[in-house]
Amino acid sequence: MSHANIQRMIDTELETHDEWWALDGESREIPVQTPRRETAKKVAVAAVAATQDQPKPRSALLTLFDAAEAAAQLGEWEKAGELFITMVETHPEFGPGYVGLASAAFALGEVAAGAVALEHAIKIYPENAGLYAQLGVAHAHTGHLEQAQVAFLRVLDIEPNNIDALVSLAQLCRASRNFTEAVDILDHANRISPDNPFVLGAIGATAFELGDHAGAKATLARLSKVAPEHGETTLLRERIGNG
Repeated sequence: MSHANIQRMIDTELETHDEWWALDGESREIPVQTPRRETAKKVAVAAVAATQDQPKPRSALLTLFDAAEAAAQLGEWEKAGELFITMVETHPEFGPGYVGLASAAFALGEVAAGAVALEHAIKIYPENAGLYAQLGVAHAHTGHLEQAQVAFLRVLDIEPNNIDALVSLAQLCRASRNFTEAVDILDHANRISPDNPFVLGAIGATAFELGDHAGAKATLARLSKVAPEHGETTLLRERIGNG
């Protein structure tokens, strides 16, 4: 299986929802992509297909991987994490081990450890946009905003029209009160995907934060038309209503 196929499989195991990043002593609502806990195991399983691009692993390695996968499937993330650690210590060239370790770390809430594992995985899969996207989220959660920006920009180097990366970059700008750049990024994203609920939600929220309540309401009307039941529509409606 090609690295592109691995990337697509990893990307499908992401979901977008609201997370909170602690910035400058405040909590700001930032929609980002994070791995689903219940499917984090699949992220590691998807990456194992890369072994055909590497030297054939020994059967002992596959046995270890199967054990880690089984533990993850049962939700035994601590056990899975320990097995993945053993895997990368004994076979540091085996990329799926690092992807699995990152998944286990995220499932356990150990975001910084997950970021380290992703950095190792990226050295093996340097063109995998999904891994960079997860790394950007991890850095943002741990307060390393410049590193998060670098990771999301790397996603765009690989996939220039990646809407999720554009929205994440815009949200970083919003969090740092750099609204001018946020607006520019979101305008670009809107030209690529004019009916994307996450883009529209970010545009509406940015307009509201800038005091453009009329613009925020106009965006809400558009959101309500294209995605009336979407979470972004609800969030923007509540924000405008509470404002």
